Amino acid sequence: MQSNQISHHTALHKKSASDQKRHHTALHKKSASDQKRYHTALHKKSASGHKRHHTALHKKSASDQKRHHTATS
Repeated sequence: MQSNQISHHTALHKKSASDQKRHHTALHKKSASDQKRYHTALHKKSASGHKRHHTALHKKSASDQKRHHTATS
C-alpha cells in the first residue's frame, strides 16, 4: 500500500515536471520569437516613419525659409 502510493506520487511528479518544462520551453520559444518579430517590426516602422517625416519637415522648412528670405531681400 505504502510503496504503491510512493511510486504513484513519484510518477505524478515526474510527469508534471517534464510536462511543465516542455510547456515552459515552448512558451518561451514562442514568446521570444514573437516579441522579436514585433519589436523589429515596430522599430522598422517607426524608424522609416520618423525619417520620412523628418526629411519632409526639413525640405518644407528649407524651401519656405528660402522663399521667405528671397521675398524679404
